[in-house]
Amino acid sequence: MTAHINEATAIDWTAITGLADVADGPRADRPLVDVRARLDGATVVRIAFTGGQTMPDHQAAHPILIVGQRGSVDVTVAGTTTAVTPGVALHIAARVRHELRAADPGAVTLLVLNATP
Repeated sequence: MTAHINEATAIDWTAITGLADVADGPRADRPLVDVRARLDGATVVRIAFTGGQTMPDHQAAHPILIVGQRGSVDVTVAGTTTAVTPGVALHIAARVRHELRAADPGAVTLLVLNATP
């Protein structure tokens, strides 16, 4: 992960790298969940799957945005499955149950939206 606070101006910014990485060595039967940054208003998490891994039915306390980075990760919400691929994002409201599944290696970026509008 790369994080940088630009001290030359009054604007803070953060660059986050490695979000599409899927190969991180041996893992258990669950995807690798890696918090990449905690920012004002959002937490950035990389979720990397090897083939056949799932993240069982669960819910988040805050709204989330799942952004495709590499491969295809199926996200099921209320019985409807969406393939999250590069260029596709899926927003899920707080406390809505959902499940993630990847038949092949893949990675998504999860943004936990913890700011109030």
